[in-house]
Parts: sequence; structure tokens; C-alpha cells
Amino acid sequence: GNHDPPQDLGVPPESSDPDERSPATGWTALLPGPSAMTSTLALACLLAVPQGPTDLRAPSVPLVVHDPYFSIWLPHDRPTDGDATHWTGRIWPITATATIDGEPRRLLGTQPADFPPLRCARTVITPTRTRFRFEDERLALELAFLTPALPDDLDVLSRPLTYVVWTASSKDGREHRLELALRVSTLVGVDRPEQEIVATSLEVVGLDVAGAGSVEQPMLEKRGDDLRIDWGYAYLAQGKGLGAVTNEGTAAIVARASLVVPAQGEARHVVLFAYDDLRAIRYFDADLPAYWRRAPGVSAATLLHAAAAGFEKLDARCRAFDQDLFGVAEALGGQRYAQLCSLAYRQTLGGNKLCADRAGRPLLFPKENFSNGCIATVDVIYPMAPLFLLLGADLAKAMLVPQLDYGSSPRWTFPFAPHDLGTYPHATGQVYGGGERDEQNQMPVEESANLLLLVAAVAQ
Repeated sequence: GNHDPPQDLGVPPESSDPDERSPATGWTALLPGPSAMTSTLALACLLAVPQGPTDLRAPSVPLVVHDPYFSIWLPHDRPTDGDATHWTGRIWPITATATIDGEPRRLLGTQPADFPPLRCARTVITPTRTRFRFEDERLALELAFLTPALPDDLDVLSRPLTYVVWTASSKDGREHRLELALRVSTLVGVDRPEQEIVATSLEVVGLDVAGAGSVEQPMLEKRGDDLRIDWGYAYLAQGKGLGAVTNEGTAAIVARASLVVPAQGEARHVVLFAYDDLRAIRYFDADLPAYWRRAPGVSAATLLHAAAAGFEKLDARCRAFDQDLFGVAEALGGQRYAQLCSLAYRQTLGGNKLCADRAGRPLLFPKENFSNGCIATVDVIYPMAPLFLLLGADLAKAMLVPQLDYGSSPRWTFPFAPHDLGTYPHATGQVYGGGERDEQNQMPVEESANLLLLVAAVAQ
């Protein structure tokens, strides 16, 4: 159907006109020869919608999508039509407002209800960012959620941090005053709304920081499907002296800033939104950290400091990556296929948690969502494998090692591959069908064939 404004999945960051894009460079060299990945992409090309510039409406727009717990989406046509949610549908409100020359406007979410919405001209989704473009007769304003999911840098890929970037420019040739506010509900830190929250903060050189998390902190105690994290801490941060980052009681974390939009040129402001889960996956007898946390001395404070210092370079790297990946996908299957790939990239990475084992090596754990909540399911790994086979051997190996280790251990006594490693976030032994008890209700042909094909593809 027709929607106003349209959502365009994957229009490149620099231009909405496909003819203005630079040709893909880096990704062409990464495309391997004949393999399971290229066969899958070739099939997808045959099924792709015919070429032509078409806006593709996302069922839900990715905002902050890192892993099965830190996963925030906007299931609405316009950013002010409703509230953001966790992927399970539980409301996790994020609101953004802009006061232009003293006149308040709502950009994201439903609150404050008495702030009229600023007109959203377009929503653009690329592999690493979502951009909302607003405008009135005075200025153009962009609100972007940048998640630097760069597959050639696992430290950055595994960071649970999204940059919220405001960019404004004058349309009428006059200077304007802009007051910005980003409000994140502390519901992001609890499974249920009735769980008690405590406010916290961090000392980080050059940054103002505020945070919050549950009082109880039941780390890795729960497992299941329709479940949200209730340990660890959420943080907002921005450059010191650029405004204020505060706790709004225990209800929300708020970042505020004031900008002068010049008559010519742009004004920009960056807020960092992070979630430190401390420990991420229970892998048999070890509680594993996220990959970015594997080294001694690494903490939420060092994460925020490094992310703030590295923003400009990461922003440029993400623009180049988006352009390359979109260009390769478009060459394979057309613009609409490339748009679908942009959304699939965000969704696939958001369904996984990248951890480090005791030796610091990467292990990738997917979660079955709204199925039975299994972790590291072979028949979930298999259909997402083309993405990781394209991105490189490190991630492709990381998704197979936990299953291969388990299948070759004394605990797995059957002559076929296991189905899963447990119920997320506990990778402590198969729960599907007969589990480790008997061969009833197992999936021996599918899972064994999947693993044989995937190991061969990684080796190739």
C-alpha cells in the first residue's frame, strides 16, 4: 500500500538517487567462488522482484539492534505513530523531541503528547543505520541511529552501543536555535515493568554519563523465549559540557543539548546509547562475556570512552560498508533485493550474541525467537549462514564451533548432529525432542546434513 512518508530500505547514506551512488568496491573482492553461499544468493536473485526504484515498507524499523536482549524496533509507519518496542512486542519507549526557536516538536515516540509531531519526510534503512528525515519551512533535521556492525572488526561488531546522531541545516537562510532531548525508558533493563530500578552513573573522561539497571541483578538466572534482560546497566552519554545527561528519577535516562543551526552549513550532536550485560551466555560450566569484554580491565567506562573517541572514523567506515554491501546486493538482484538485504543484515546480526570463550576466541550464539527459545539451533544457523559465509571465515567458524564441540563431547552419545545447545541464554545441553535422553523426536537427517554442508562451505 501507499504510505506517507515512505520507508526506503537501503537507500545509500549519501543520496536518495541510485544514480548518484559510487560503484561497490570492497565487497566485490570478497565474493567467493562456487559455494553454498553463492548458490543461495543466485536462487535469491531468481526470486527477486523486478528492478525499479521502489520504496519498501519495513514491517518494523530497526533502531537499536545488537543481540536478542538489546533489540529495539519501531513497528509503525511514522516515527511518532507509536512507541518503540523490544522485538517481543513489549513497549520500551524511546522519545526524541526538538524545540525549534522556542516551538516544541515531537520526533520519535508518543510523548510528550502535547508536542505536535514534526513532519517526517522519509525513513531510510541501511545495513548500519536508520535515518529519519524531518523538515519544515525553517530547517531540515535528521535523527539517525548508527550501529557500527562491521564484520571485519569483531571488537566493534560486538559492542552493545548505538550512536544517536542529530544533524540540522537551515532551509530559509537564517540562523535557528535548537533544543534537543532524547529520553530512554529504564524498562530496557528489566523483564517486567514491576521490577525495581536503580539509577547509576560512570566517571568517563570527557563525557557526561547516566545509567540505570535492575536492583535485583539476577545475572543469567532466567532462560526462555518471551524474555527480556534484567541484569546489567543501560547508559546514555555525550560530550561533557554540551548539555546534560541525567536520570529522570528511576523512570528514564535523558540526554539534552542546545545547538545553534547556522544560516549556512550544518549543526550536529551525538549521543551514545549502550547496554553493558556484564556476562552474556552460560556455556556449560562457564559464564561467557560478550566478545568486546574479553580482555582484563575492559568495562562500560572504557567502552564509552573508546566509542566516543572513535566516532568519526567509524561513521566513515560504516558509510563505505553500507555503500559497498548495497551495491553488491543490487548488482546481484536489483534494488528491491538490496533493500531486503539491508533489513535482513540488521535482523540476522540482532538475532545473535557474539561472545568470547576462555581463550578469547569468538563464539556466536543465535536465539530462536517466538519458537521455543533454543540457543545455537542448527536449522536456524543454516538459513542465516549465507550472510556469515559472505562476511568472512571468522564469524562463519564462530557459529559452528559450539555445535561441533558439543556434538563431539562425551555428553552427546548419538550418531547424528544435535539440534540445539539449550534454551537461550543457557547453552548447557540440548532441550529439543529427546534431549540427551533418547533418539525420539530428534532431527538427525536435517541437522547432520546442515552441519556437513556448512563445514564444507567454511573450509572452501
